[in-house]
Amino acid sequence: MLSLIVSTAAFFIASHYIKRYLDEMQAPPGFTRSLLTFCAAVLIAYGVAFAVDWAEGLTEKHAAGQRSRLAAAAPAATTYFFTYFCTRQLSVSAT
Repeated sequence: MLSLIVSTAAFFIASHYIKRYLDEMQAPPGFTRSLLTFCAAVLIAYGVAFAVDWAEGLTEKHAAGQRSRLAAAAPAATTYFFTYFCTRQLSVSAT
């Protein structure tokens, strides 16, 4: 959840500074400039989210030992998902 909040803030901050930089370069406004701004801001936001997740993972790994609680619960969740959704019969309605 923290990575979502921080990456959203990073997206808007990066978008603002990229727009200012392109204004200083006197780049003509248009679709290409907007697409460039969006893609660069998204890449920066993804990088920030990755860094936050990585930093959170370090603290969780240190506190939980070898395996975190989420990693320990993953096999049970996968088993439940496949048994629930893969063993149901498909119903076909005649219309």
